[in-house]
Amino acid sequence: MSLPIFDASSHGEFTGLSGTIAHIVTNSHSNLVLIVDVTMDSASDIVTGITYAGQALTELTSIASSGHRIDRWYRLNPATGTNNIVVSTSGGTNTFAVDAASYYNVAQSSTFGTPATATGNSGSPSNTVVTTSTTQLVIDGLFSTPGTSFTQPNGETVEVTDTTVWLAALGDIPATGSNMTLTWTVTTTEWAQISVAMNVAPSSGPTRFITSMDPLMSPGYLPGITQ
Repeated sequence: MSLPIFDASSHGEFTGLSGTIAHIVTNSHSNLVLIVDVTMDSASDIVTGITYAGQALTELTSIASSGHRIDRWYRLNPATGTNNIVVSTSGGTNTFAVDAASYYNVAQSSTFGTPATATGNSGSPSNTVVTTSTTQLVIDGLFSTPGTSFTQPNGETVEVTDTTVWLAALGDIPATGSNMTLTWTVTTTEWAQISVAMNVAPSSGPTRFITSMDPLMSPGYLPGITQ
């Protein structure tokens, strides 16, 4: 079974209107995507823009709890090698964390399903996301108020996390092809969660070397080339 595959992660914490972290996208892969979650210590603060290697990212979705906010942005076919992620914000508090992860073998069109968001001020963080194929990978991001421990949903891999200021985590889990409820256990209360299914790159299929004696050669095919 072919799935989108994790490439690399990076993380940073900032106070102010902007923050910059270095991220490495492996240059030996194709069909890449860069995903950036920004968790903000105020529901009224917003992300005004993100770039990677000077290229703009696109906002996928966001969700605000009573006092905090999480935004998800992405960049298809990002530049390879080591480059800077630059996050710009506006608002009053502007204390935020940046969790970034790159993946390869990702569809470059119709990349994502429908994002699911959830928020709460008590209980366990839980979000239900629709998946349609077992070749999808669900990208799951969580924010929670300061705490020292958490347990991710069963089967999920946490690719990047921070628990020093608050809980900010970005993980992934293979899709089941049906609705998936992703529930975390945390030692704190207020939380916000974003989950979305990410599609695998379509297979290009095998190629065949056409010869003049090929019984499958049809008019319009040229002998001696791969088609």
